[in-house]
Amino acid sequence: MIHRNPKSSWSYKATSSGRNKKAPESKSATGIVGVAKAAQVVSQCSFRPLSRKVAELPQGATSHHYKGTAGTNTHNISPRGRRDRLPEPLQYNPSFPHSPNKIMMKNSHRSLRRLSPLGILAAVLGSLLLSPHQLPAQSAAKTGAAAELLPETCVAFVVVEDLSAIADLVINHPLRQELQQIPAFEQLMRSNQMTQFRAGLALFEAGMGARWPKVLRQLTSGGVFAAIDGETDAFAILIRAETPEALQQFRDTVFSAVRGGKLPGSEADPIKTGEYRGITAYGIGEDLKLAPLGSWLLVTNKSDLGKKIVDLYVDAQSGDLDPSLFHSLADSSAFRQAMRSRPESNQVWGYFDIQAIRDSGAGAELYSGRTDNPLAEILFGGIVANLKETPLACFGLSLNQNAVHLTARTPHQQAWIEADRSYYFGADGRAAAPPLLQANKRLFAMSAYRDMSEMWLRSADLMTENAVEKLAQADTQLTTFFSGKDFGEDILAALGPAVQLVAVEQDFTAMLPKPAIHLPAFALRLEMKTPQQTAPEFRRVFQSFIGFLNVVGAMNGQPQFDLSEERSEEFAMVSARYVAEKGEEAAEDAPINFNFSPSLVFGKRHMILSSTQALGRELALQVASSASPQTNAVSSSAIPAADPADTSAQADAPNTIANLDASVLQTVLNDNREQLIAQNMLEKGHAREAAEGEIGLLLAIIGFFEQAQLRLDAAEDFLELKLQLNVRD
Repeated sequence: MIHRNPKSSWSYKATSSGRNKKAPESKSATGIVGVAKAAQVVSQCSFRPLSRKVAELPQGATSHHYKGTAGTNTHNISPRGRRDRLPEPLQYNPSFPHSPNKIMMKNSHRSLRRLSPLGILAAVLGSLLLSPHQLPAQSAAKTGAAAELLPETCVAFVVVEDLSAIADLVINHPLRQELQQIPAFEQLMRSNQMTQFRAGLALFEAGMGARWPKVLRQLTSGGVFAAIDGETDAFAILIRAETPEALQQFRDTVFSAVRGGKLPGSEADPIKTGEYRGITAYGIGEDLKLAPLGSWLLVTNKSDLGKKIVDLYVDAQSGDLDPSLFHSLADSSAFRQAMRSRPESNQVWGYFDIQAIRDSGAGAELYSGRTDNPLAEILFGGIVANLKETPLACFGLSLNQNAVHLTARTPHQQAWIEADRSYYFGADGRAAAPPLLQANKRLFAMSAYRDMSEMWLRSADLMTENAVEKLAQADTQLTTFFSGKDFGEDILAALGPAVQLVAVEQDFTAMLPKPAIHLPAFALRLEMKTPQQTAPEFRRVFQSFIGFLNVVGAMNGQPQFDLSEERSEEFAMVSARYVAEKGEEAAEDAPINFNFSPSLVFGKRHMILSSTQALGRELALQVASSASPQTNAVSSSAIPAADPADTSAQADAPNTIANLDASVLQTVLNDNREQLIAQNMLEKGHAREAAEGEIGLLLAIIGFFEQAQLRLDAAEDFLELKLQLNVRD
């Protein structure tokens, strides 16, 4: 019977009736005890339980009965999981035959000793992560089997459902050949580190008697699972192999390499051995414990968590585990809810027990419901509000040849969102973003629903004291610019909640003077509730601000702005351009200032603040034309243009959406290639050839992708954040 008393330290008392029996030794059975000291304790322990009457259970304690070879064992347990005496081990004897090819393993072990531990580890991990073969999808039953071995106190759980399929996709992707032809990649593959990796991998394969794809299938056929335990502050990784024999051969190969010729059990042996409940454990260094449990391989960094897992495993093997009295992760309400609400069709998925993490006090700032600056509040304020109340967060990762999909989902209720954050989700919690703006050579676009006036006025309840103090200073300065009008109540209140941002690649072909560094142009589009009153006010402030910049620029030797106006039936624009110094009118290495010609454009109901005249004009004409398509989709399919002020135009429209075009990003970076190379040489101390190779590889990798989209959806019962990364055909 196992009792858990939260107020006491871990202690075990074993009592038994009947004749004591010792379980047969098993060379392959393993568990976590804690290196050399544990081995000494085990060697001195007779495993004879004390005949003692079980004391009355303390109030609130739980109990658990199981039967071993010596009858019924009773243990008192406190939260840390230490046992004062090791109980009699249960009958458990998985067989681990020796490797079938001893001569090959012996020779390969000699060669492995010549490699550094880092090379050995890299080879082993590489063999586990780079398989070109595909396995069947991991079933929910296998996930449940892993959860039954983990304690219910785990606050994070991750499942890799099909490791071989992921590796197959990466290794055999059509773009792999293009990657191998890149000079910088070829140079990387010839580096000393990669040479050592390949040598280690080859010798590891020799030790295992098979190529690494087959080894991977054998070692991970049942799935790979990882967890973090909140009680012991430790992690555990569980890998389920096809057979215990596969784990035995893996252990022999790796251990022989790590020992490097040192005799097992000697003082110089870097691998320490201990025993717990008849299970043998291996310690490598201070923070790595290994324990094969039948066809499972347990890896953890703390013995306390290892003992918990061994307890669950051994007790389950006995067949007398009482799930109503002793709980695993599979019994956790958070785990069951995560299984129901997790994103579907993912090769990798997991969840975090947000409630448990919040209650522990970890990450208090993240779950406080407050942000530390206005930009963070605008972007993530609604998510922060959700994390303050939601019980858990699930995530899923799926891959195919065309795209990578990452989804994070949390339970969500409108009641959790206080009035302070109605600016983010709207009064009914379902406010939608306007369509993304379209523009020639668009690099980036973002649209969102945000009532900026409400956010500004409620900032004292939304942000930290330091952020509120800085915001108050900004409010004072802005009030001065707007002739004493309150920035939150008068200025921002005159604008609608539809926010649209766009950035594009600039065309410098006909531009003179031409800046040496080519920056993208960007623009912000907002709706005006009362254009007749709002437009004149913003025009005056814009002109005053340009004058202020001229005064400051003159004091610092910067070029001056020249104001101009442009009017048409569709829009009115006031803009400013830098004036080149005499003799520099045709320069092609002008200062970075010449990337900008700030402009303010007014349409019938909208206002556009642009970094350049060209972009401001293009957007104004686009908005005025009803034929211009706008879309929130990653693909090129378009939807009819909608009124950005109507935030409920699409029932399935997201609250926030952002798109990044990888091909345009590659072009923008390539235009500034020389500057990037020089920066690389200065910051990393590389020679020019190495810097060119590194920047070239970066640009080539970016070229493999088409675009990325990030969107936030607020449904009735969940909040979902999706990232989609499209790969080039």
